[in-house]
Amino acid sequence: MNEIEQLRTTVLATFTDVLDGVADDVSATRRDLALAVRDRLEQGRCCVVVCGEFRRGKSSLLNALVGRPGLFPVDVDVTTSVVVTLTAGEPEQATVHFSGTGPDGAVPDPLTTSLDRIADFVTEQGNPENRRQVERVEMVAAIDPPTPGTVLVDTPGVGSLNPAHSTATRGFLANADLVLFVGSAVEPLATVELEFLRLAVERCPLVVTAVTMIDRVPDPGPVVEEARRRIAGLTGLPQDEIVVLPLSSARRQDAQEEQDELLDRRSGFPALEALLRDGLAATVGVQQIQVALDALEELLDEAAAPVENELTLLRDGTRLGELDRELKQARAHALGLRARRSAWTRAVREEIETGSREARRRLEDDFYRIRVGFEASLESDDVLRDPPALVARVSGEMLDAAQQGNQELLNVVTQVAQKYAADFEVPLTTTATALVVPTELRTRTSRTEGQGFRRFRSTWSGGLAGGGLGATTGVVIGSFVPLIGPIIGGIVGGLIGKGWGWLSGSRSARQDAEERARRERVADLRSQVVLMIETGRRRATDALRDQMTDLIREVVRALEAQIEASHASVEESIRRLSADRERTAEERRHRLPEVEAAHQRLTATRRHLTGLRRAADRLEAGAPIRALAARQERGA
Repeated sequence: MNEIEQLRTTVLATFTDVLDGVADDVSATRRDLALAVRDRLEQGRCCVVVCGEFRRGKSSLLNALVGRPGLFPVDVDVTTSVVVTLTAGEPEQATVHFSGTGPDGAVPDPLTTSLDRIADFVTEQGNPENRRQVERVEMVAAIDPPTPGTVLVDTPGVGSLNPAHSTATRGFLANADLVLFVGSAVEPLATVELEFLRLAVERCPLVVTAVTMIDRVPDPGPVVEEARRRIAGLTGLPQDEIVVLPLSSARRQDAQEEQDELLDRRSGFPALEALLRDGLAATVGVQQIQVALDALEELLDEAAAPVENELTLLRDGTRLGELDRELKQARAHALGLRARRSAWTRAVREEIETGSREARRRLEDDFYRIRVGFEASLESDDVLRDPPALVARVSGEMLDAAQQGNQELLNVVTQVAQKYAADFEVPLTTTATALVVPTELRTRTSRTEGQGFRRFRSTWSGGLAGGGLGATTGVVIGSFVPLIGPIIGGIVGGLIGKGWGWLSGSRSARQDAEERARRERVADLRSQVVLMIETGRRRATDALRDQMTDLIREVVRALEAQIEASHASVEESIRRLSADRERTAEERRHRLPEVEAAHQRLTATRRHLTGLRRAADRLEAGAPIRALAARQERGA
């Protein structure tokens, strides 16, 4: 058990101790919030996105990693643009989600099927040109993942002729806790692969490159070093911070069948498993611990407020009038917030809607510019030289515009939430119970963020964690952000459809075509791509609107939870002071040691949490994650 896992285990045990110790001193709301955060820490959800070019051994690698040959389809000619996720669990099954609409205009309900039918939905052989309009497939299998709660995401090829593949894959980058990029020892990294790696490095906290099929080359060392050199040249990263692992899925499978430990080490998979375990712990694991410590501190603050108020009274009876007055003011404030719920809820909604207009307008403008830029490119004599590249560029621009709109909306919501959290502060005499929101709404923080991110995050992050694709991929706040990649990927695949083979072969056709035929081809290209852009615009704007509605609901829910928890703390203080008012002086003297003992226990718990926080901060502020992974690679 590494240091981070030890800390995680300690924090989970601390939840039990704190909850047992303050069970009678906190509200049901605060207790439920803390339990929800504890459960998320216990699950340890994290998202590993596996990507790479077509026929580089991604599916074989995944099968070898989880020890299930044939789980992911292999030996297929072409895959579709469908994304496949895999989580550990039972019963074993697959759930197929659809993006298209049926004859009645409604999206078909998800289909539950057996794992051996996956190929019927994710390959061109079983689902030509994605005629079934499958968006994603979620698999559940009895596997042993690299870390508890890991979700493995298998994505389409990033450099294939179909731009829907690259677009669907890019759409998952924003939600990846770790990107595992798969290359091949028998084929050098192509330009399109290197470009995707550059994008992954920019957007993801941890990127690992796996060079597969090392059993097919005499010495994988030069292949690995050449891959590292080329990645460094494109990304600008120091070579010793670039993680490239040589792997052989065939050796791993043989080793498992023969129970040959030496052969297994030669497969490279033990090093990969250790890197995934340690890398995810150093990123997602530490930040989940930080969120859990936030919840514990909030729990302790609520339990401590009545104790500290009562202790103040018992030590100095002259303070009764002052405490009574302040607590009644706090009660009136909390009750006023309850009474004005409809008013402030409406105000929150209006301010978010007003603030997000700029994001919606910019999204519309971006799609307009994409269309104008595309139509301008049709004036070029070379427009038909490589239609797939042109469509890939357009679909990538659409994805970037949609993701930028999502981020701008999150920024607006954060500002509004911060404002109302400050306005709704419920002051107590000895313990601050202000509602403090993070500087941004992500459970996965950047390495440079301070602790200002942390408070209120435990309340905020629970809302949609139980449903949607975000929960499937282990993303909490990420569930607020629609995965636009699969949406646009589905548009690209659906609209280009049968015509894609014609487009990819248009270069040879162009050589023989007359000008009239050329104009017809350009017009056909225009009509298909313009339709793609317009459909993407509608879906992106609809998704942004839906996301705004979800976020408004979660802001309101989070504020209500904090108001109720703070109000319960005020009521408990009032109850204690009322009881002390009825006591005689002798009874108060006997009561004082009991309250002092409770205060000492809370103080000791607070010191314990402070120590845990320091340990988490130290781990979070450690060496850069890529350097950590590089050391793991060298030590493997």
